[in-house]
Amino acid sequence: MQVGFTPELARVYGAADLYLFPATDSQGGAIDLPLSVLEALAVGVPVLTTPFGATRDVLASVPGVTFAEPQEFAARCADLLQAGAASARPAASLPQEFDLARLAGKVVRMVEAAS
Repeated sequence: MQVGFTPELARVYGAADLYLFPATDSQGGAIDLPLSVLEALAVGVPVLTTPFGATRDVLASVPGVTFAEPQEFAARCADLLQAGAASARPAASLPQEFDLARLAGKVVRMVEAAS
């Protein structure tokens, strides 16, 4: 396992057949829309996620995103893998408001403002 900065993150995500995000709201967390889910979608990796935070509200119509309740997550994952759905990659794109360069700029400006 690599710890720290990964300079070719898109290549790492791109090597995956399916990105899994099994978090639940009860676990808490500071990010309502996980960047890792957006990163996977940006390189065309299908995503299986729970309806964590704002994911369902924001990503319900995005091709390549599948939702499963926590108690059904493992079974849904198995279904996707068995059906070959994980190998059917969506187009590598996100709605304009989720463009990674735009989001990164917002994060940088927030950090600069907090300094």
